[in-house]
Amino acid sequence: MEREELSRMLAAGYSLRATAQAMQRAPSILSRELTRHRTSPVTYRAVPAHQRAQRWARHPRKPKKLVVYLRLRTAVLHLLAQRWSPEQIAHSLPQRYPDEPTMRIFHEAIYT
Repeated sequence: MEREELSRMLAAGYSLRATAQAMQRAPSILSRELTRHRTSPVTYRAVPAHQRAQRWARHPRKPKKLVVYLRLRTAVLHLLAQRWSPEQIAHSLPQRYPDEPTMRIFHEAIYT
């Protein structure tokens, strides 16, 4: 398990960059892991980190806008079928539906 390897290498005194290189991961990924799951400023424990990550994974998430708003989804899918880019769609929706705040979406959300 990667969290155990991370924990062992940090306890052995390896730097974050050296650990990332050994694990073939970007240092930013390990930094985020440490920020989320460190028990104190100097300790990281794999088992509590894994348990915490599992608990968070089970939390209900806010439903996606394209799932909630059928009319928005239909409009987006229609424009995608016409080979519009997500950026073009996101830019055109406020112009097409100026008085409907539910007909707004960021292009990043269309990509997902």
